[in-house]
Amino acid sequence: MLSDPEKRKKYHKYGKDWQHADQFEEQVFYPIIKHDNMKLLIIILFIIAMIVLLVFLIVRNQKNEKDLEEKLKEDYPRDKENDTQNNEPLQ
Repeated sequence: MLSDPEKRKKYHKYGKDWQHADQFEEQVFYPIIKHDNMKLLIIILFIIAMIVLLVFLIVRNQKNEKDLEEKLKEDYPRDKENDTQNNEPLQ
């Protein structure tokens, strides 16, 4: 055991339970790994939320443009008869 540097390092760190060092390290590092996965999950959810928001804003803008176009057509109908009779330039 003392001739192997890895085993010696584990012995100095964990004492008489050095043979279970891998299990100790898993318990110590597992929450860190789990925490990193949570960060990644939060980032992915944030990106998905931003994409959904962007799509919503694009669709809403298109709907507003269509509504505005329809409103303008209702408020200012083009009457071809009146347009042809009145050829005077606007002053």
